[in-house]
Amino acid sequence: MVVPLLVPMWFLAGASAAPEGAVLPADMRIERLDNGLTVVAAPAPTPGLVAVQTWMDVGARDEVEAGMTGFAHFFEHLMFHGSESLPREAREKRLLELAVDENAWTDEDRTVYIARAPSASLRELLAVEADRFQALALTAAGVRREAGAVYGEFRKGLASPDRRIHELLRRTAFVVSTYGHPVIGLESDIAGMPEGLDRAVAFHRTYYRPERALLVVTGDIDPSAVVNAVHTTHGGWVGHPEAADAPERPREPPQTAPRDATESWEAGPVNPRIAVGWRVPAFVPGDRDSAALVLMSELLGGASASLRRRLVEDEALAWSVWVPEPRSRSAGLLEVHV
Repeated sequence: MVVPLLVPMWFLAGASAAPEGAVLPADMRIERLDNGLTVVAAPAPTPGLVAVQTWMDVGARDEVEAGMTGFAHFFEHLMFHGSESLPREAREKRLLELAVDENAWTDEDRTVYIARAPSASLRELLAVEADRFQALALTAAGVRREAGAVYGEFRKGLASPDRRIHELLRRTAFVVSTYGHPVIGLESDIAGMPEGLDRAVAFHRTYYRPERALLVVTGDIDPSAVVNAVHTTHGGWVGHPEAADAPERPREPPQTAPRDATESWEAGPVNPRIAVGWRVPAFVPGDRDSAALVLMSELLGGASASLRRRLVEDEALAWSVWVPEPRSRSAGLLEVHV
């Protein structure tokens, strides 16, 4: 099942609406509900298939408080617990009956929940999604279970030299910025997650609010019907009145000299890795420098890039070259991994 992943770049950069003057497809509808939720309904040529994506404005960069690293990713796991009216097992059974394929991911800047389904299941899928975002039921036992799963994921990652060097680069580049810690979190903080029910509840109230969400529905849809359905399913989603404000993120001081670091891999023979990062400003939709940096990443690491072709194909000096697009919402890095 292939449904295009469609997310407006203005949301990736933190804006709640398309920039003034942006040219949008004539059949796309974008609407902001009274509760602050932004809805994008965009038809695509996928007969009988739809995709629903909920993009939350919370990622590892928001983990400011001590002991909270990894919590955005942890909460991604917790969001599959269902609600009192549709508990985890009942929710999974219903989605299976609707032929829904779902997943989620977290990075430094955002948490994303993705579901693909037959278009006939769309209305009920929206209702099921709205239920968990509005009425998530967290229990101490459920938090402990998912904390164990996260710890297992962390330990599995210890066997990856690519993850090790990426974390080393970030840790070296950022002194105070929350971009310096790994998305999965520091081990000391992961170890404290099993008893983190109260922190999980507070995290949900602070960050899982409709004004911090963008709902994208694409595929074989009628945009007007989708927006009307979302008004019904998500219109009652309101923020918790006792929610604390998100803490202010620390600003990274200017860097005055190059930095470098080296680590040895003790787990066995492994090919050497090198990663280089250059400071770049936050991604801004429509900004020429932001566009140039995204293009640069493709020119350096894309399938036909001269750097990748020279190092991998012509001189056989490297197995791979990876240059992720610099789309960070705060000042970040242009990275080259070889």
